[in-house]
Amino acid sequence: MAEFVRSPRSRHLSGTKTEEITRAIVNMVAQDYMPLRIVEGSGFKNLMSLIAPEYSVPSRNTIKARIDKVYDEEKSKFLVELRDVETVALTTDTWTSNSTTSYITVTEHHIDIKVGN
Repeated sequence: MAEFVRSPRSRHLSGTKTEEITRAIVNMVAQDYMPLRIVEGSGFKNLMSLIAPEYSVPSRNTIKARIDKVYDEEKSKFLVELRDVETVALTTDTWTSNSTTSYITVTEHHIDIKVGN
């Protein structure tokens, strides 16, 4: 009964749920190319207080550190997978934006031999 009387802010959010929300924010920022400062904006904080009032929104520095960590983890996985690859195909593309910023992309393709097993 006491649980129903408590305000949403006084409820405890499990470590697993906190991690899940933080991971979702990190993925959103990285996948949608959002600025790190989004987590410090009042609109984002208001949204999070409605969705999970007991969640403490991490700082932009925490999000940056988590993105760096995910990058390192994914890079390590990629390099392990690439060790067994005999040949790769690379494609590149370059373009310049309207603001004269130049971009280059490199895409790597390979066939995973394990798929056929």
